[in-house]
Formats: sequence, C-alpha cells, structure tokens
Amino acid sequence: MVKAKLRPVVVIMRFGENALATIEGVRKKLNELKSGLPEGVEIVPVYDRGNLIERAVDTLNEALTQELIIVCIVASLFLLHLRSSLVIIISLPLGILDGFHRHEMAGH
Repeated sequence: MVKAKLRPVVVIMRFGENALATIEGVRKKLNELKSGLPEGVEIVPVYDRGNLIERAVDTLNEALTQELIIVCIVASLFLLHLRSSLVIIISLPLGILDGFHRHEMAGH
C-alpha cells in the first residue's frame, strides 16, 4: 500500500475581480493540468463556490422579477389609470438604472 502525499493548493482571487470568471478560469486550467499528471495522481477540488454563486444570482433574478410584477400591480391599483401607472412603472426603474450608471461613471 502506497501512502498518499496530499499537497493542498489555495486559489485566491484579486479584489474586485469577477468571481465566476475566475472560477471558470481555474476549472479550465485544472482540466488542462489533469492530462499531464502521472498515473495515480489526481486533482480533487475540495470547495467550489461556482454553484453557490450561480444559485444566488438565479435567486436574486427571480426575486427581482417577482417584486417588479408586484410593484406594477400595486401602482396600477392605487392610481386606477393605466397611462399614469405606466409612467411610474417605466420611470422608476430607469431612474434607478441612471443612478447606478452615474455611480459607475464617477468611479465608485
């Protein structure tokens, strides 16, 4: 019986980088390295945050869609006028997007 030697490796992402892009890059590099490993040697990822991040983004998208639908219904019910409701329903998200855009352009 051959005693296995474990060599732990940690991948650290730079601050401000895209986590999913980094994880995909690490996965691609590991697949490239696997073909050059000697027989009996394998790379085993212990903790991969990729699936967690993808599920979190999916949950956020789903919640935002539901909230948008609820806001549209409530605005329409309170105003009881379709054209007035459309002005609010369109202008509020555009105002928020404009704020994010200006924040990004300011370098924050």
